[in-house]
Amino acid sequence: MTSSSQSHAFIDWMKYNAANADGRDLLYSEFPGYYTYNKKRGWQKRKKGMSIGRMPIAVPRQVNGVYHQGPSVTCQALGLTFDDSEWFLLFNEIKDTSSAPALRRTFAAALHLSALDRFKSSFTDDHLWRIRYLGERIISPPINWTEEKCRYDNGLWLLEENLRDLGLDWDTARLIGLEHNWVVRESNPLLVEALDFDPAIEATKHSSALSSLSPGQRAAYDTIVNATDGSHQPNVIYLQGAAGTGKIVLCVASSGIAAVLLPNDRTAHSQFRIPLECKENDYCSIDGTSNLAKLLEQTSFIIWEEVIMQLKHHFSAVDRSL
Repeated sequence: MTSSSQSHAFIDWMKYNAANADGRDLLYSEFPGYYTYNKKRGWQKRKKGMSIGRMPIAVPRQVNGVYHQGPSVTCQALGLTFDDSEWFLLFNEIKDTSSAPALRRTFAAALHLSALDRFKSSFTDDHLWRIRYLGERIISPPINWTEEKCRYDNGLWLLEENLRDLGLDWDTARLIGLEHNWVVRESNPLLVEALDFDPAIEATKHSSALSSLSPGQRAAYDTIVNATDGSHQPNVIYLQGAAGTGKIVLCVASSGIAAVLLPNDRTAHSQFRIPLECKENDYCSIDGTSNLAKLLEQTSFIIWEEVIMQLKHHFSAVDRSL
């Protein structure tokens, strides 16, 4: 409590003792153990007994020197819960007739009640082949890792995708996640360029910028984020404001002067291959099998600066091409 609220509580304590005989044998520091304080009602005698405050969370992992993957398995080792016999019967029945991806999806759906170790060889049946097939396209694991460890960790990486499909993560599932980043290196240079950023650094920049927004800017930000995150339907948002008001997030620009401010120097004509003499029913010059087409297929959000400098046929051509 602040000094002001402490003063009010102390004064109300003296008032309570002046008006009531009970509690006069208690010191001020002992009083909260038997009475509760409310700024409007003053001190009131406790009716529900002693309350328990915040308690630390303890997640069991180790039993008799054996470290277990999750608290569910640990509780079974301690004899606190029943085993997962039903799930074992299920996986024993399907492990020889289902593919490894199908097993991973089934396991992800039953993750909160299942034990991974017992069936990990079936879950990761295809992973040594996957690692060899991808070769140098994946980031190499530590050289001291065994084939078994590589296989299992790569299996956890794919299982993570199944968890995301169900809205889960390793913390929610209460399991220890993978150790190595098995991200496949992208061969498309345009995608490599678009993804060439540090997520941690960008997250820090985002937090810093977000805290400095004015109420109006924050309202615009929330509207745009909710429109893009809350639905997969196409959205078009037009933002108009005076220069220098902090409204600009650059991805493509309508003029070459504005484009030099972009990380990769892109004008809309360059990025979308808009014809120089664009007519009403024209398309952008994008080959459906090109790297640019693959980039646009995976693009979920386009921010176009200085749109008022563009002709309406330019937007129609881009929209028609997408």
